[in-house]
Amino acid sequence: YLGFHFQHWQIEVTYFGRKYAPAPWHYPIVMSVITMPVATMAAALVGAWRMIRTRAEAPGRPSWRERWEDPAWQRRAAAALIGWALAINYLFACLPSTPKYTGCRLFLPVFPFIAIAAGIGIGWLARVVGGWIAARGSDGRGTSRRVGIALVILVALVGPLRSVADFYPHELSYYNMFIGGLPGAAARGMEVTYWGETYLDAALWLNRNAPRGALAWIEPPGCEATMWVYRDLGILRRDIRTTSGPLGLRHADYA
Repeated sequence: YLGFHFQHWQIEVTYFGRKYAPAPWHYPIVMSVITMPVATMAAALVGAWRMIRTRAEAPGRPSWRERWEDPAWQRRAAAALIGWALAINYLFACLPSTPKYTGCRLFLPVFPFIAIAAGIGIGWLARVVGGWIAARGSDGRGTSRRVGIALVILVALVGPLRSVADFYPHELSYYNMFIGGLPGAAARGMEVTYWGETYLDAALWLNRNAPRGALAWIEPPGCEATMWVYRDLGILRRDIRTTSGPLGLRHADYA
């Protein structure tokens, strides 16, 4: 993990209309903000606030045994672990020398912890909504809590699920409303597709149009392996050859 961040070669990325290698330090943070569903981000912020509040709920300096047995201190320890995990992963991803390209792929370890924070936020919001419903109705608190959970989850999932449906099968091109969606990202000079996402369509096009034994040049070189997999799976014709790199381009029939 550390070796990758400190020793990996630099690869260009287009970021707000300019090419960088590597991108500025804030690339991981900005990409997180503009590619995460807004509902998820809002829930994660609520969860982060709730985790910060756990410090006030577990005051003092009890012994380690007392901390281990106290649910409030258990929540405080879990919140601290999540916070440190986010900070450390973002720290390494934001180092000036760290490779930064292909969207969020190189700092994916932050997202499980953001998802945990979002879950905490949704849980708290569900309890609040459930309590509000119970205070205004005559049904049992258990029913109110279930209704609150259902309402909060529905609100949290409608937007992301709609986006999945709209972008399918090119979900990696998703950008949220903070940058104006996919059209806004394209207008501001952001990359709108990533490694290998379009190669299935390319393989099917070659099947229909390439003569037997044709040589296809693949860019970037790492995506040539994608075409090998398609060939092994029978998606790409077995007679179609692939190549990559500057020398391969000289002899290719297709690029």
